[in-house]
Amino acid sequence: MSWKVRLMIMRPIKFRAWYKPTNKLLCSNAVESINFETKVIGAYFEYAGYKQLRMSDFEIMQFTGLKDCNGKEIYEGDIVSYESVYIDPIIGGTQIKKVMFSSGEFHPEGVSGWGHSGTVKVIGNIYENPELMEHE
Repeated sequence: MSWKVRLMIMRPIKFRAWYKPTNKLLCSNAVESINFETKVIGAYFEYAGYKQLRMSDFEIMQFTGLKDCNGKEIYEGDIVSYESVYIDPIIGGTQIKKVMFSSGEFHPEGVSGWGHSGTVKVIGNIYENPELMEHE
């Protein structure tokens, strides 16, 4: 009997956060720590330095492990544009969707998996660019 060893490549676990009191996005290198037990986030702010704040003041977004066509990291809450592989004129063509996590995977909202024809581009996120989702 032969055994096959499957090598799993782990994606980096990174988070970014939307700070609700100031409506500012903190990139992943600004989020220093997240303590889910005490519900505290440690983050570096441009003008205030390092602070530990309540988790309830943030919307946390996790890195998907994927990058778009320009090499930009794709996070939960990003808005992506891509060409659908479906021929159906109702759902085919260019799609604009929010990236979400459900059923154990990251994917565009309303789509199972990443059924696209190649070029996925981050065009914004749901906090800084909510107008991009108004077409739905």
